[in-house]
Amino acid sequence: MKSLDLNVCLKNKILSSIIKAQKYFISRQHQDGYWVGLLEADVSVVSGFIPLIKIFGITNHRRNQKAIKYFLDNQNQDGSWSMYYKGQGSLDVTIQTYFCLKIIGVNLNDDVMQKARNFILMNGGIEKANTYTKIILALFGQYPWSALPLIPPEIIYLPKWFYINIYEFASWTRATILAFSIILTLRPVFNLLDNEQIFELYKDAKKIKTGEAFRIKKKLSAESFFIIINFLLSVYERLPSFLKFTRKRALKSVEKWIIEHQENDGSWGGIMLPWLFSLIALKCLGYDNENPVLKKGLNGLEDFITENDKYIILQPATSPVWDTAWSLLALSNSIKSLSSSSISKDLILYDSSFDDLSLTLRKCIEKAAQWLLKKQVMIKGDWKIKNPKTPSGCWSFEFENQFYPDIDDTSIVCCALDSVKMSNENQKRKAILLGLNWVLDMQNNDGSWAAFDRNNTKRLLKHIPYADFITPLDFGSPDITAHVLYTLGNLFFENYKNDVSYVKTNKKEKFKAYINNEGFINIKNIDIKSDENIENFSNQGHEFGYRYILYKDILFAIRKAIIYLINSQEKDGSWYGRWGVNYIYGTSKVLQFYEYFLLLLQKCNISLQTSIQKGSNKILNKYSSINRYFDSKILLEFQNAVLKGKKWLELIINDDGGWGESCDSYVENKYIPLKTSTASQTAWAILGILAVDDASCYAKKGIEFLLNTQNEDGSWNESYYTGGGFPGAFYLKYELYKDYFPLLALSKYYKLINSNKGINKGINKGINKGMLI
Repeated sequence: MKSLDLNVCLKNKILSSIIKAQKYFISRQHQDGYWVGLLEADVSVVSGFIPLIKIFGITNHRRNQKAIKYFLDNQNQDGSWSMYYKGQGSLDVTIQTYFCLKIIGVNLNDDVMQKARNFILMNGGIEKANTYTKIILALFGQYPWSALPLIPPEIIYLPKWFYINIYEFASWTRATILAFSIILTLRPVFNLLDNEQIFELYKDAKKIKTGEAFRIKKKLSAESFFIIINFLLSVYERLPSFLKFTRKRALKSVEKWIIEHQENDGSWGGIMLPWLFSLIALKCLGYDNENPVLKKGLNGLEDFITENDKYIILQPATSPVWDTAWSLLALSNSIKSLSSSSISKDLILYDSSFDDLSLTLRKCIEKAAQWLLKKQVMIKGDWKIKNPKTPSGCWSFEFENQFYPDIDDTSIVCCALDSVKMSNENQKRKAILLGLNWVLDMQNNDGSWAAFDRNNTKRLLKHIPYADFITPLDFGSPDITAHVLYTLGNLFFENYKNDVSYVKTNKKEKFKAYINNEGFINIKNIDIKSDENIENFSNQGHEFGYRYILYKDILFAIRKAIIYLINSQEKDGSWYGRWGVNYIYGTSKVLQFYEYFLLLLQKCNISLQTSIQKGSNKILNKYSSINRYFDSKILLEFQNAVLKGKKWLELIINDDGGWGESCDSYVENKYIPLKTSTASQTAWAILGILAVDDASCYAKKGIEFLLNTQNEDGSWNESYYTGGGFPGAFYLKYELYKDYFPLLALSKYYKLINSNKGINKGINKGINKGMLI
């Protein structure tokens, strides 16, 4: 009886917590239907922005004072500024902030400046700064252009088949280096007053004119290759203008590329780095502030500025699509977890307002889903270079980003839309099909998925001189790969399992997947031999996905991805998280696919135990013709990897029942714990563990941590950064991570403790210890 009372008490606490969180999200929803939290980086986003905006003659005394307050309140005791909350002092962030403070009038002798200067000089001075910092300083004559690596605008002419070309760089790097190619070629110097200059930050005064020379550490290395290339380019730059006959045309081509890639909101790529430098590049070419392109870009910056009574904060990007998709998933799952449990009216928390809340939530969810549908990107961006035949139908991270939609957002949006029933259900399902179609075509050759591009993996480019502040490549990562697998598993092995028919094909037959009037995916034998015929057929009233979306396509993609995940697991059992901090994030995401992995086994009618007993390497399944894709060795290896990952998560739990990981993990290349647990990382760990083990006592401890730390308004507090930007150089704090991930975890747990199987019976999902290798 006592145990029953405790169970009812826990249910009530979780129910109360879920309802408070639901109400919080209702209060945070924008009237247009989306959610967006503040996306915060380190102070260098503001301290870099103010000097650069000075180039355009735009000053704002009120904002400058708020910036000073922002800098002072975030300065460390040693005078430095960090890349993330409670991180070690960063030389580059500190130099940029010191420079900004001088520009906006802070006296050189102020304590804040003296402490910062001491830190900078103790850590090597301007000479030891990264390339990005030096470019900012060179724009104002504080560092010699001659000491910076060159990017000739002729780079735009390198053919797409060539090993080095602009489309082999990550999308964010591509847009930035093209802007740099103009700036580094024209080498402008914008005037400063004498009291704004920062030559006192050089440790060696001789370097003011010469800068820091590039040195070859190893004669035969990738770094030395690029140093030699830079030397050859510098020789070319010294040639008379008439011998550089491609220069003027190349500058025009880069200028055209930049203008064509401006977004509707005035940005470039929806992120601050290429945005600001594209504006400066155009300024160098003679554009004035009233030019439509420049004016649009400058005006658009206002939407990224957040201002309150104390501070001005500049966001490096905005995350409405990402935040809305996760909020939608959290709310829809919370509703399902409550409704599936048949909340009894004798529970102390039940009252008549619960039904009203449920109705309000459903309206919020419908509004959010409709907003997401409208944000689907239907034009081809830069990704078309490697996927010219793939139709669009994807989603971006920001409000506006037509050229760089991303795989992570597209997969989560598809999952979120599928979780709700909409008034225009057919339109929704068409959008999902197009999204999945696009995602499947973006898979890398190694089985992984990256953020924006496919096979963006030319490793030599990791060693370009600019790699010290910006990640040059967009490698596939376990976290994004797991998100795609989760979506494929959710849509095709559970919700859509009756919608798709497996059809045998031969070389002469053409098959297309399309959506019929009821909104279901069907496969038909259609004699279509060209895109023109496809378009004609579509005009007759048939809606196409423009791809053979058969089970074999999905199974082949899943098989490649599972092999990638097996091979990318760390020795301790964790997985690297590229876009979330870090190993907790990556491990949790991989584990969450495991539930759908089990559905895959069930769908294929796979009996691992039987296949092992009979000594066969192939899956024995007479009802399915997919045994060519999966054999028992792969499946058992993945199951073992998942179990190892779960044990790793359980081992790193904190004493308070939560989980926490430092951004230092990216630098050390291993898990570095926080002394403090965070709401988002705790929720990730819970979701990962529960996907494998319904009965885990560790997950219960995590739930209790979330219950004990929730605020009265339904939110949680979180000061630490748990998002990855450029690992080792730039990190992010997503305001709503601390809220929608805990709601997902609580909803998952609440559903389990109300089910007839699961926690009450202590099931360890699908893991038969006797059959593990």
